[in-house]
Amino acid sequence: MSPENPLETCAGLPWPVLTVYVNTSGQDATRHPRVRPERTWLLDAADALRRSLSHRDKKLFERQVKRVQRFLEQRHPAERALVIFAGNESWHLIPLHLSVKNELYWGKPKIDPLLPLLNTQRAYGLVVVDHMAARYFEFAQAKLQLIRRKQFEIDASQWKRKEQARVRSERMQKPRGPLRDIYERRVEAQYKRLCHLVAGEAAAIAKQRELAGVFLVGPDRLIQLVREKIPHSLAARTVTVQENLGRTSAGELQRRLRPLLDDYAQERQRSDVKLLQTSDRAAVTNPDEVLALLQDGRIRTLLVARDLTLGQCPKCKRASRAADRVCADCGLPRERITLGELLVPILAAGNVDIEFLNGDAAQLLLRTGGLGGWLRTQPVAATV
Repeated sequence: MSPENPLETCAGLPWPVLTVYVNTSGQDATRHPRVRPERTWLLDAADALRRSLSHRDKKLFERQVKRVQRFLEQRHPAERALVIFAGNESWHLIPLHLSVKNELYWGKPKIDPLLPLLNTQRAYGLVVVDHMAARYFEFAQAKLQLIRRKQFEIDASQWKRKEQARVRSERMQKPRGPLRDIYERRVEAQYKRLCHLVAGEAAAIAKQRELAGVFLVGPDRLIQLVREKIPHSLAARTVTVQENLGRTSAGELQRRLRPLLDDYAQERQRSDVKLLQTSDRAAVTNPDEVLALLQDGRIRTLLVARDLTLGQCPKCKRASRAADRVCADCGLPRERITLGELLVPILAAGNVDIEFLNGDAAQLLLRTGGLGGWLRTQPVAATV
């Protein structure tokens, strides 16, 4: 897991912690009512939750509610939603670009509702090329960020001087003769070299930033020159867009290309599910079997289309969908947890690639139970 991923940090916060999932910006961000709706919701939700707490917990709880209340009252949100983890020794914020269901929790940090929000939006690369330059962007969390710009430099001065000398030495020269053809071939060779360098840089950025795919945008001749040097490992995740947008602003690029990115992500998820459901080797689609193999460390890639309610033994930590109230091995009463709660330590350990599906891909996986996985060749101990 990368250091920037907040899951491990939040899961390790000392508790009790007040966990708040709250929408902070409505559809019309220009309207700011005197009493903000998130503040009203917070006070109502806190009042309902307070009734179930012990006298000691009520004091600790009230202190954190007031901290969150003051923070929300003073904040002018730029994000759509926030996740707040507030405790005596901690204060951690995660801004979100998607709306959430307003929820309030007290006790252990409540991480599992965050999982789909962190994993459905993968990062993609955009390489925008024209005859002047190449621009490299990363699209993540609904934002397009410029990584670098590479200016194209073609020095044709020596070619022109040689051509002019030869023209002067000849009595007659056609406007578009062989010398002009040589000049254009040299220019074409220079662009080919530059585009091949762009392909190498795009591949390096994709590897460094773990991009789910790369979009090549520009005139057809140039992006085809780039694509022919894209490494084989990245070629299947490379999409070409034949449109000259070299002088288009980042904001306009995002507006025009966002639908293409969303369509590509959904099509990739659909393809993954279809391959999983039709494969007869190393693929598992029975939810109960997937859960067992996951906890044995035998799943390398997990696809999730819905949450599940599980029973987990507090001693051996084994979880399943079985209705048994007592663990057959330990004889202890099983506790009810969600699939998300089971996945938090697994994600934190970084041993399994987990993707939360949406749209048509999720509906397709639900036909076989909503949970599927690919087996790894060598088992790895899962953290549960």
